[in-house]
Amino acid sequence: SLTPAERLRAELHEMERAQQGSSVVQLGDASIASPFTSRSTSILATVHIVRQGRCTLVTTIQMYKILALNCLVSAYSLSSLYLYGVKQGDTQATVAGLLIAGLFMFIAWAEPVDALSAQRPEARVFSPTVLLSLLGQVAVHFATLLAALRQTAPFVDATAEEMQPDADFQPNVINSAVFTVGLCMQVNVFAVNYRGRPFMQSLRENRPLHRVLLAVWLLALVLAADLVPALGEWLELVPLPEEGGYRGAMLALMLANTAGAWAWELLVVRRSGLGAPSALAAKKDL
Repeated sequence: SLTPAERLRAELHEMERAQQGSSVVQLGDASIASPFTSRSTSILATVHIVRQGRCTLVTTIQMYKILALNCLVSAYSLSSLYLYGVKQGDTQATVAGLLIAGLFMFIAWAEPVDALSAQRPEARVFSPTVLLSLLGQVAVHFATLLAALRQTAPFVDATAEEMQPDADFQPNVINSAVFTVGLCMQVNVFAVNYRGRPFMQSLRENRPLHRVLLAVWLLALVLAADLVPALGEWLELVPLPEEGGYRGAMLALMLANTAGAWAWELLVVRRSGLGAPSALAAKKDL
């Protein structure tokens, strides 16, 4: 007769022979569950997974919103504004592209907060709240561009050669005004749609993103006021006229765009009930 130890070894050997060729994961094998493996006896690892998941969800939704707004504004600029002779120079397009790429990178660097919030983030991209937020912000940005065109019309000769849709780019007032206002709008799109707490670092805590947004917004003001003429020349801009309070009107338009986008987003968030406590709200000590 076999001893208990020998019977156990025989049974394990038979199990191994039966499992040969099957997809059963053996002890010690790497599997898709490896990233979620915890050596702790506490369930705190589950809390960390939920925090990371919420941060990822919020980041994904806000990136979709930013991409949607950028695409809609770009489509409007390349279609309707193109008929008014609005174009971008090579330097302007390069600076705008690098700026957008850098801001997206800084958004991806955001980390989740240490505590698991009792509030719930938006669960879907195509939700009424997200769509309402996008529609309102698009309306604000389109109205800003139309107001900039209306203010610039008296200072532009519509019959000039560079104003024709198929003409080559030439620095003029309308291109400079649209680029300056558009630079401010890009900053507002990223700043307004950054979700922040209670799921991820706030805008102030994400220092690279906060500092770059503030620097670019100040740059737009400097360009509008023509405080550094050499910088405007490098960006293929012309000084904005001072007659009729045009510069003041452009600065007021930029401030109005900032205030309008922020106000609409805050109104949508408060009216939609985002941040309602979850049914499985965690304790504060987690």
